[in-house]
Amino acid sequence: MSGHQHATLEDTVYFWFASNDTSGSGDDGASALFDVREAGAAASAAPLLSGTPDLLSHANYPAGCYEVAVAATAANGFAAGDTFAVFCTLAVDSQNPSGFVGSCTLGPIVANVTQVSGDATAADNLEADYDGTGYNKSNSTIGTTTTNTDMRGTDSAYTGTPPTAAAIADQVWDEAQADHVAAGSFGVTATEIADILTDTADMQPKLGTPAADVSADIAAIKAETALIVADTNELQTDDVPGLIATAQADLDTLTGTDGVTLATSQPNYAPATAADAASPAEVATEIADALHTDAVSELSGDPGASPTIGDALMLLYMALRNKLDITATTKEIHNNAGTNILTKTVSDDGTTYSESQGRVVAVDSAEKRRSLSGIQASLMPGVTPNASKDAEWRQEAGWGYPGISAGTPVPEVESEGYAHLIHFRLLGVIR
Repeated sequence: MSGHQHATLEDTVYFWFASNDTSGSGDDGASALFDVREAGAAASAAPLLSGTPDLLSHANYPAGCYEVAVAATAANGFAAGDTFAVFCTLAVDSQNPSGFVGSCTLGPIVANVTQVSGDATAADNLEADYDGTGYNKSNSTIGTTTTNTDMRGTDSAYTGTPPTAAAIADQVWDEAQADHVAAGSFGVTATEIADILTDTADMQPKLGTPAADVSADIAAIKAETALIVADTNELQTDDVPGLIATAQADLDTLTGTDGVTLATSQPNYAPATAADAASPAEVATEIADALHTDAVSELSGDPGASPTIGDALMLLYMALRNKLDITATTKEIHNNAGTNILTKTVSDDGTTYSESQGRVVAVDSAEKRRSLSGIQASLMPGVTPNASKDAEWRQEAGWGYPGISAGTPVPEVESEGYAHLIHFRLLGVIR
């Protein structure tokens, strides 16, 4: 067991113990531990510090010699003035003996100084000086010092009456402003204040004298601004821009976009009269021009259920003239370049031949033209639609001619009426 020790806070305090087996011989044992207890703490209080002792392994140390290092720091819960005890335990010969290792107090060491450098009189004089019992300082070099030459220096320091606070202040404020131009100095601040005063003096005559005061003038301006905002919102609701645009469009209609006066520049200003109407000959000329001169553009797709006359005629023209692809399920009309613009779905169950919306007839073979026209065999070899033939035969022979059954007699038509009959069938008039 180590004796009681004294240390200061933040010191590392060391303790030692040895372990023997049950026969009394030194034994290292196993699982050695130590715990540090604060003196006076509750019996159930946890240790201040726990750890593992170091086994001394040098050959000169016998078995079972341990050293305990206790870090007496504030971080570990120690405080100045604390007294603590150290306990240890380990396993040896299937036993777990416990032992008290030692104790320590953290704080100053109480000492009675009887000599200073081996001189008892010096110790007594020092004690008398500091406890105020009347040591005569004239007996020391400190007590005999009358002039402090070490602190004064050799620069002929001022020895007269020091200036008063008022005199110092006067000297500071009397300093030239130009000598103090560093950022943040009073000289710069004073310059800025002077500039503000100059600007204020310049603004006064330009602003004029307020009607009442500045705040009242600002309030009046705010009131007027609120009225302007309200009027603007009302104009937006009334859609003034839209009304202006409508009026401009009407004006453009009357005068033209150049805005020239209507009465002097518009030839149609005066109402039309009967004399202005076109004659029948002029109408006929215009119709002939539209039919024989004006070109009609190809369609690029289905013209719809209600096409113009021009689109309807162009669809028929394209079906008769351009490429036509027919399969068992579709019929395709192409433009002049061979691009498909319209596809119809077709079907035939052996009794009824059906096409989807629209009926566009393509007479693209002699056999089909003879079948369409109904020309008698005695006049020209042809093909008569026959319901007993399969769908493929009838599609090849007379594709696009619905309603023509095998038993239907072929009409007797004079040779001069062939062209009209073909035209009517193409238009779907004669089935």
